[in-house]
Amino acid sequence: MRCLSQSYILLFISAALILIAVSVASGTLAKSVKWTFYNEAIDYGYGYILYMYAYQNLWTSYDIWKKRDQVYTKVFIPTEFRDDSWRLIPRLLILTAVGLGLLSFIILLVGSLVPVFNRKQVILNAWRIGSSVISLCAGGLLVSCLIYYKKHYQSILSVLFNNPANQYPDKENISVGFYLTAFASVLFFASSIINIVNVVILIKSSKASVQPSQGLQETKEKTTSQTIDLPSFNMRCLSQPYVLLLISAALILIAVSVASATLAKSVKWTFYNEAIDYGYGYILYMYAYQNLWTSYDVWKKGDSVYTKVFVPTEFRDDSWRLVPRLLILTAVGLGAVSFIILLLGSLVPIFNRKPVVLNAFRIASSAISFCAGGLLVSCLIYYKKHYQSILSVLFKDPASQYPDKENISVGFYLTAFASVLFFASSIINIVNVVILIKSSKASVKPSQGLQKI
Repeated sequence: MRCLSQSYILLFISAALILIAVSVASGTLAKSVKWTFYNEAIDYGYGYILYMYAYQNLWTSYDIWKKRDQVYTKVFIPTEFRDDSWRLIPRLLILTAVGLGLLSFIILLVGSLVPVFNRKQVILNAWRIGSSVISLCAGGLLVSCLIYYKKHYQSILSVLFNNPANQYPDKENISVGFYLTAFASVLFFASSIINIVNVVILIKSSKASVQPSQGLQETKEKTTSQTIDLPSFNMRCLSQPYVLLLISAALILIAVSVASATLAKSVKWTFYNEAIDYGYGYILYMYAYQNLWTSYDVWKKGDSVYTKVFVPTEFRDDSWRLVPRLLILTAVGLGAVSFIILLLGSLVPIFNRKPVVLNAFRIASSAISFCAGGLLVSCLIYYKKHYQSILSVLFKDPASQYPDKENISVGFYLTAFASVLFFASSIINIVNVVILIKSSKASVKPSQGLQKI
């Protein structure tokens, strides 16, 4: 069977880490990604409760509080009394890090895969070290972004935070965007380390490699320079089926993690955040979302600032949410079973000695992963059919100027992504089975040639 050298495996891992880091870092620039999030209820006793709902990203901030609001309390200083220009710095740092990440990725692949560059070990190592240094710089820029953000994000908080009598929560309240940026920086650093490890392995393997003719031509080699053939290095390698096995197992784990995350109450499946301008300075806002457990509508009866999005809970049936939750939980369970079967069949000697048994395990894992993906697709279809059932009748009245009913959000897309990963894992397992069958048919025992003679 074909195999990938240890050097190439580390190369692909490093390249994958850079791509993931670039994607994650780019995602933190989205206006929908919160970097600070305050969602609290402050109980002052005697039934007097004030709520706070506010967040900020790298572009702006949002505070649900309006002047003379009797339900919500102020979180941020109004925009006209503060300076938001500081947000430009973290945006530029992230954009620069993303650019450096792409440059590092290109240098790594060009230096490692283009024959004109990788023929000589010194040049190959120079490319990889260059990529490593650039990845290190990208990670450093993201760390600088985090430090800068932590120093400045509290500058727009209301002075009410400073008075203990207000019973405000702690100022330190960072959210998803901050943690994703930290994760991206770790990936950049990991890629840099892997590249350096790869260089060290390459240097050691070249020193340890001995050509067959060296024992007979030691004196001749002292005066003759020879070109090093990189593919001939004596490196450990993983067979193609094992590489595919690791990829398939990784896809299942990621799919299980992503699908599980969609069950969190903080993950929105539908999100309405609009301002409806009726003219003459009359504006109504809508802020509402739902997940797989419940829904939230900021509108209250008699509200003159916000307009109604959902039918009140006492006049609707929310039992339909149980079905998508069960479908996702079942898919997660099947994913875990598929992962265990795949590893047991492929790595435990008692199961993988015979190709038939090994293939049976892999086919079973593939079928289970396919079922898990199918359940997630069923969940998406079911959700799309039911989530609009709780929308207010105002959506049907053109005079209300409401936005389109079709307004799905992060949870839906994450579930779709998880289903794709399950299907991809299933396909890779089948490909692995086909490779194993073909290789077993093509293999010829050493004794066969003598027996025919």
